[in-house]
Amino acid sequence: MKSFRFLPGLPVLFYILFLYHGYGINAGSVYDQEKGMPGFDDVRVSSILPSKTEKYIAPHLIDGSSRSWVEGVKGPGVGETIFIDFKSPVKVSYFYIKNGFGDAKWYSANNRVKELLVENRGRVSDNFERKKFTLTLKDTGDLQKIDLPQKVLCRGFKFTIKSVYRGSKFDDTCISEISFKPLKVSTSPRYPSLKKPITQNTLGYELMLHPNGKMTGKGAGMCQCECPFVRGTWGTTSDGGYYLYIINKIDSKCGDIEADPSGIWVENSMLKLIDKIE
Repeated sequence: MKSFRFLPGLPVLFYILFLYHGYGINAGSVYDQEKGMPGFDDVRVSSILPSKTEKYIAPHLIDGSSRSWVEGVKGPGVGETIFIDFKSPVKVSYFYIKNGFGDAKWYSANNRVKELLVENRGRVSDNFERKKFTLTLKDTGDLQKIDLPQKVLCRGFKFTIKSVYRGSKFDDTCISEISFKPLKVSTSPRYPSLKKPITQNTLGYELMLHPNGKMTGKGAGMCQCECPFVRGTWGTTSDGGYYLYIINKIDSKCGDIEADPSGIWVENSMLKLIDKIE
């Protein structure tokens, strides 16, 4: 079953920071993909198939493993979007994608992307040119390289599902991995060896990172109103960093949230990408 979609209530400061990074103000040095990529700054999706164990979340798109993102709207997910942003502007000619559900046993049962609209984003100069390309993906679970029709300058990309290869059992569209450099996708996630839980204080929470992606925590958060910690998970990203994925609860009357009926507590997600854990 697929659920409603709601938007997180973010504080004004976060919104200002998003504009600062997303549109390249004082963007600094420009990378070239052939010489190296900047790290990931953010990954967001328009919907997620609900799961109490966070099986289908957005950071699975950049974790270097066969775990998958699965969209969460009714129907095949045409029109659903992925946003991937970088820490610095970069000139990009291609990307890699592992289409469909990453576990080969369930690949054919679920939808796979057939046509993908790719748009560069993030103003990095006065002569910034926005480009849109509709690209056809192969119906294969192998990692495939997708060449763009021309090199583009950007701070990130927006990917939109335009059409799908239909699954034999489920009407859910899946993508396992997106990368901007060659990588070997592992069958299971990679976690650093922890001798003891690690504390991370971020987004108004005191988080405890435990082995194998387990997370506990406490705190009221930094939303427009109180949003207490419920559960979370963490892991590595393919650029050598880490993600913290937090589930909190927030009053549906608070901020820009879509929920029916209003005035109830609903679960909301927050994502933080970090360079290292200490």
